[in-house]
Amino acid sequence: KETLLKKALDILEREGYEAVPIKRLAQEIGCSTQPISWQFGGMEKLREALGDYALAEALRVTEADADGTAMERFARSGERYLELAINRPRLFCFVYLGGSGKRISGGLTLCGHDETLLGAIAQEAGISQKDAGRLVETMVIYNHGMACMIAAGLVRESRETAFRMLRRAGAAFLISLGVSRERAHALSGVEEDA
Repeated sequence: KETLLKKALDILEREGYEAVPIKRLAQEIGCSTQPISWQFGGMEKLREALGDYALAEALRVTEADADGTAMERFARSGERYLELAINRPRLFCFVYLGGSGKRISGGLTLCGHDETLLGAIAQEAGISQKDAGRLVETMVIYNHGMACMIAAGLVRESRETAFRMLRRAGAAFLISLGVSRERAHALSGVEEDA
């Protein structure tokens, strides 16, 4: 099953979901359609399994690491989300734009929208936990919109430019919450323009 799903994901990323019918998958693997149908019970079950498999892969790629401050970890998770859209746009679209038919549990999150994270961001930024929640929510929405435009080919920015845009947006949102410009830039990793 793992081999079949890995190959199906490979086809999806090369050519799009429409290129993953059972016959095409069987052809790629070099077998008849019978073993695939036996494993999954038909195309609908294959699509379901591929949706779970693709979501697990997307989450693995975008998973936040534990090193650094809460703001640094949050920023890196946002950058990884953008990288997924840049490097693997068909996977991104399949998982996050409804191609898989899956709903992401809990809505859009980038690194555990939990009370511990919000508390740490609030403390680091010198804002209330409620404002930290607003910051996280706003950045998740901004980041998702930017990633969607990149994955759809509407925005063609370099990785570095996309990251810089994300960090500048973070600084702007922090400033809107009353954080000084200097502190907001430091927290977001924004370098002052020359």
